[in-house]
Amino acid sequence: MATLTRKLPGLTHYHTITLEAGITCDPTFEEWANLVSDFSQQGKTNLKNFRKDLAIDLFDEEDRLVKRYLVYRAWVSEYVALDDLDSNVNRIAITKITIENEGWERNRSVSPPEE
Repeated sequence: MATLTRKLPGLTHYHTITLEAGITCDPTFEEWANLVSDFSQQGKTNLKNFRKDLAIDLFDEEDRLVKRYLVYRAWVSEYVALDDLDSNVNRIAITKITIENEGWERNRSVSPPEE
């Protein structure tokens, strides 16, 4: 009699999401990251409201929405306010945020615009 190995559904692992953008004056990501690492409340981490549901929108070259992903119970695990600053390199300054999450799905109500 042959031995049969079966895989069963179990614990699901969701990979981190990393977003990068040029530096802006909008403090939204920085404030969100500080909810996890802010030790100003009597030496305790402020973990109130640090998880958020997000929508990640993808746009085409003509700035039309083509896809939307909904990310659930996300929180910031890494925030880089400034990329390496090097006066000898010709590039823009980048900010980077790494997000942990507990699941995601594609929003099927968003469809690509017709050509």
